[in-house]
Amino acid sequence: MEQLYLFAPPEIIKNKALKTLVGAEFVQSEKYWRELEQLDPWNAFVGAALDICRFWNGLYPNDDMLNRTDPLKVYRLWREFETYLHCKEYRGSAIIGQIKENIFLRKMGLEHGSPALRESLERHGIEMLDLLMEIEKWALAAEEIRTVRMRNPSQGGGAFFLKCSEVYYKSGNMPASRRFLLQTFWDEPDLIGLRHVVDSELLNELEDLYSDYETRQGSVELIPYVGLMEGSFTLPLEDRLQYLANLRKNAERCEAGTQIRYRLFSLYAWQSELAQLIGADFVDARNRMRTLDGELFMHYMDRKRRSGRITSSRR
Repeated sequence: MEQLYLFAPPEIIKNKALKTLVGAEFVQSEKYWRELEQLDPWNAFVGAALDICRFWNGLYPNDDMLNRTDPLKVYRLWREFETYLHCKEYRGSAIIGQIKENIFLRKMGLEHGSPALRESLERHGIEMLDLLMEIEKWALAAEEIRTVRMRNPSQGGGAFFLKCSEVYYKSGNMPASRRFLLQTFWDEPDLIGLRHVVDSELLNELEDLYSDYETRQGSVELIPYVGLMEGSFTLPLEDRLQYLANLRKNAERCEAGTQIRYRLFSLYAWQSELAQLIGADFVDARNRMRTLDGELFMHYMDRKRRSGRITSSRR
């Protein structure tokens, strides 16, 4: 008895066509798609796939040429391809994302991220970390952060810290994510909007404080405060003295006003907590909190009473 095939020939050709397309083997892929066009003329994706192949094959008439192309040129070609895609109906297809991932990781070499590649990209203002985040390779992005900080321990700034916070959140390292987010709040709070806070738990805590937090002006600057109250942000004991000194400097730079009132309240809440932990004077910080927002201050004191951490603010 003749053995039956598990798949009909068009299905076999389709699988090969998709595999080579995602693998950026565009010359071979085009051959499979043209064959499939004859076998299965009703396949809705054939036209789009052939269009993709024609773009790349117009640049590289054989697949090995793309493998040997300078990574920086591959990057620029992909950006040209994205511009080409802009008016195409298939631009949102998941296949495009898979092709992009393969080209970034393997054709450009981000998968192994050599120092030479990193330096080549950086000379042209392109950060490997940004590209890994763009294709949502969070574990590789976390490794890139470690590499960057090993090369330059002083690497910092609010924009970099925000990236670190997102990467560590997406890769499952919550403590590191929150540490970097807190650092951004203290270093460059003006960079942060609610859209930058990917930590849903922190946003839920903010919503518990203010049900209309999305519209309340400046409420995002209370995230350090709600994180402090919920124990979401922690600091190593050895860092507390230096951290307290930095908080005081930040508070001195601020001027009391509506726009930064919540920022100041968060600063003084942290100053009060850290000062109390190390046995320093916390009374002035609490008085300033009361002056800035009496309602929030009562919330703060109520939480401390319920947690058993209340200490009199009178001497």
